[in-house]
Amino acid sequence: MSEVYQPFKRRFSPEDSFFTLGNLELRFDWLKKHSRIQIDNAQKVFNEELNSLINANPIVCCLPPWCSRRPLTFYSTLDYEIHYNTSHRHICQECGKLFPSERWLNLHFAEFHDIMAQMRKEKGEKIH
Repeated sequence: MSEVYQPFKRRFSPEDSFFTLGNLELRFDWLKKHSRIQIDNAQKVFNEELNSLINANPIVCCLPPWCSRRPLTFYSTLDYEIHYNTSHRHICQECGKLFPSERWLNLHFAEFHDIMAQMRKEKGEKIH
């Protein structure tokens, strides 16, 4: 039997990396509203600090079947999500083939791995 989840308080110091992105965005908003720095310069400062923050903590993909052999590094969540959706989302668990959508994956599974569908096919019934 599994244990029941019990929430607990986590205490972070104000300098914790958990708050880094939020602090950066607040600083940018403050610079836009209250600083004598032009908005273009404030945007430039924000982008530079954001890029350094992102480059400091890249996302590494080690998922099978391909990335486990040669891990890929991504510097933005969007790039990683695009990679995941195209390379890891619709993979047949039986044979490891990649498909462009869930529909194609389901058709493949029914045609090649579903025992009941294979029995109906042998009897001459249509499976699709």
